[in-house]
Amino acid sequence: MPPTCPGSAGRVGRAVRRRRRLQLSVRAVDADHAVLAVQEPGDRPASVLFSCPGEEVAAELRALLHPHLGAAAAPTADRFRARALDLDREGPAERRRPVLEVPITITTGKSSRLFIVGRPGESFATGDEELAAESAKVAALVVENAVHTRQTEQQVRWLQSLTRITQALLQAGADELSVWQEIADRVHQLARARTVTICTTSEDDAEQLQVRVVAGVGEEELVGRVFDRAGTLIGHAMDTGTWQYGGAGHAGTPHAEVGPPVGPTLAIPLLGVDGERGAMELSRSPEQASFDRDEVVMVHDFANQAVLAVELAETRRLTARTVQEEGTGTSQDRTIQRLFAVSLTVEAALARRPEPWLADVHAELTATMRDARSSLDVHHGRPG
Repeated sequence: MPPTCPGSAGRVGRAVRRRRRLQLSVRAVDADHAVLAVQEPGDRPASVLFSCPGEEVAAELRALLHPHLGAAAAPTADRFRARALDLDREGPAERRRPVLEVPITITTGKSSRLFIVGRPGESFATGDEELAAESAKVAALVVENAVHTRQTEQQVRWLQSLTRITQALLQAGADELSVWQEIADRVHQLARARTVTICTTSEDDAEQLQVRVVAGVGEEELVGRVFDRAGTLIGHAMDTGTWQYGGAGHAGTPHAEVGPPVGPTLAIPLLGVDGERGAMELSRSPEQASFDRDEVVMVHDFANQAVLAVELAETRRLTARTVQEEGTGTSQDRTIQRLFAVSLTVEAALARRPEPWLADVHAELTATMRDARSSLDVHHGRPG
């Protein structure tokens, strides 16, 4: 039977199933514990899973393996090859634990390590290294399955949120601020953010920005706040037209003016057909890791939705004026709304499967919507 440890009760989930796989590794070599360390992207600390969930045991093993838990990826030739680690050389021989380390990797490129920890004062038998290497192959499959499951669940939540926003966009009478608030709320949840804001250029001064909607810390204090554009992360994103990272404690964000300290930040411009429409900014707490590339892609999609909200609201206002003035334009407005709906569907498909032909379809839809808006302008004698 797998070794029993205090504190092992709890609901059965994926982490428990992975822990059971580690316990099987322990049984295979008649060891005491198994530890799986999975490297995370960027500057995130390694995720560590123990065969025994007890806090005291975990603390002991972390202290023993600390120099190796976050080690760089091993050379390709060393992967799935077990080697003995010489640890705790200063302690008495009867208390030293033998340790086998097996570097592993998975198809997503994540580097991981499986550690098999023996009992104090004992040593591994002949052939245990081969058994540990085989256990590492099983652990690699477990990690890969967990990574794919997590990514799939995140994509499902992402697409569900995009669908909700699409529905909000297509509601009669929806204005950009209500849709922006929905977007900020969704991004705040999905990106595990401290604060999310969407800002635009102040109507009174082009050198200043105004916070339009807020989700998270500062929801009451930041709405409507006006601040200088120069020297801010969000202003830099708008000036360059590209997303920008800010490190922990970045001073150039209004998020730092309210609530607890600010950690990593991310700013993404809202780029429409006619130029920039504002920007979205996210911040996290200091103890959180910075935003990874997958999260930037996700937020970028929501930023595109925010742009669509503005452009659709403008189209609706233009159409409303047209109806009031001439009683025409209803058909064009409905057509443009349908085009927006199809464009959002194509964007969601591109996020899941970036295919060249989908990109071409999206570009054609964008051009068609631009022409539709231009036709309405020409109809009223306004410059396109």
